[in-house]
This record gives sequence, C-alpha cells and structure tokens, in this order.
Amino acid sequence: METFHLKVEVPPIGKIPVFVRRWGVHPRKVLLVHGWMDSSRRWHRLAPYLASQSEVWALDLPGCGHTPLIPQCHATLKIYAEIVASLAKHISEGNGLYGVMGHSMGGILSLLLLKAPRLTVKRIIACGPPIEGVHYLKPLANRTRFVATCLSVFQAFRAGVRKLSSERITLGAHGMPEFPKERRRILPDAYADALTAAILLKQTCNYNLFGELDILREEVSRELASVDSEWRHSETATFIMRGQHDPFCSHHTALQLAEALGSEFYEVPGSLHVPFVERPGATYPVLRKFLDRSY
Repeated sequence: METFHLKVEVPPIGKIPVFVRRWGVHPRKVLLVHGWMDSSRRWHRLAPYLASQSEVWALDLPGCGHTPLIPQCHATLKIYAEIVASLAKHISEGNGLYGVMGHSMGGILSLLLLKAPRLTVKRIIACGPPIEGVHYLKPLANRTRFVATCLSVFQAFRAGVRKLSSERITLGAHGMPEFPKERRRILPDAYADALTAAILLKQTCNYNLFGELDILREEVSRELASVDSEWRHSETATFIMRGQHDPFCSHHTALQLAEALGSEFYEVPGSLHVPFVERPGATYPVLRKFLDRSY
C-alpha cells in the first residue's frame, strides 16, 4: 500500500491536497469513498482483497484523516461530490474510472457521480446510503453547535484508544483476508474539526436521494444531448447494498432506490451498517462478482 497527497482542482475552492491510499497497480481502477466521521482506513480489509484484480484507491475527504479542512462554507455534500469526481478524473487520467464504492454518506457521494459532467464510471456501488436521511436523528442533527460539542468529546475518547486500531492483514490462498482471532474492528480517524462534521451530519440527515432522481434524469438528458456518442451515463451499472439490520438505510427505501435506478440490490444477512467489516465472507464475493460482471 502506498500513501500520498494528490492536488485536485475543485472549481469553487481551487486546488486542494487530498490524502489517498493505493493498493496494487492495474489498468482497472476502483475508488473507495468513506462515510461520515470516517476515513480511508475503513477499507483496510476490503481494499487488499479487491487489489488482487484492480488498482484500488481510497481517499480521506476534507477534514477526515489526513486531508486538511476546507472552509466550512464549502462543507456541503455537493462540494464533497465534486471533490470525489475531480479525484476520479485525476487517477483515471481522463480515461474513465472502472468502479466507485461509497459507504453511508460516501454512498450518496458515489451516486452523485452520475451527475458529474463527462465522467465515465462503469460500476457504482452504494453501501448503506441514508436514502431519505435519518428521520430520528434530525432533531439532534439540526442542533449543529450541540452536536459539535459532543463530537469534540468523542474525538478525545477516540484519541485515547487509537492504539487499538493497528491490525496487520494477510491474504489467504483464495485471496480472502485472514484476520487475527480477536477480530478487532479498526477505529477510523476522527474529524479534525467537529463543527464541519456536525454540518455534514445535518445535511446527511436531511438529505433525500429520491428528490435528486428527477433532477438527475433531467440533467442527464441535457448532457446526453450535448456531448459526443462516446460518453454515456447509461453505461454505468449501479449496485445498492445494505446490511439486513442497518438502522440508517431501510430495506424499503433501499429497494425503492434500486428499482428507480435499475440497480442490482443485495442485503447482507445478519449485518448492521458496515457489512464489509461485519460480514466480510458474505460481502466480498458479491462485490467482486458485480465488479467482474460484463454488461
């Protein structure tokens, strides 16, 4: 695994340094996008597995992990989606990205790539996206300053137990990760700025992907009418995944979204919000099958 900063151009901000991790070297490039209060370290188990057949990239979104903050006025899901799109163009050298997988808030960002002008992505996987926000968290999430204070306390707690997050991963004979017996879950990097995290939580809890679909269809129709025949959003295959007991992404709404997008849908048995960590044996083969399938 390599780690470094890349400078990507984001129109309203300019060039910003984005911290990335890369596993393997392969013509087929896959980008992993983490969720709220998380970082690229969330993928420490899945990425080496995918790297046997792809070049895998994972980023730290601004204010997460090792990527510096951006001004709070730019801390919006729209701007974060533009950052992901800009990075995707950079690592694919303008040739189009093979796959993008996003988790939770990152699942929203990955689906918003469908709106990115002249960006071809062949496969998009959204795992546990809060499709209609998180209704029971809205009253709390809308109290931005209160949430920021709570997150500051939480960050202090995380810093005290960060040493538990180190874990060496090796691959077995069939390419599946072999984990230590205690199966400790990695602790993601905390946000550098709790207020930015609180702002993003408020947006995520109030977001509605269904509301974006009609806008998306209109924008895609306009784009298809104005670009050459080699660029088509319709070439993108999408995949909606959720844990069977995910508290932030219900079965009903996930299935509705999959039907609206014409996506494949898969529910990981016995898992909560992070199935690729909680049930890797039931998740990894399904992800690889989707990425390898020809359409």
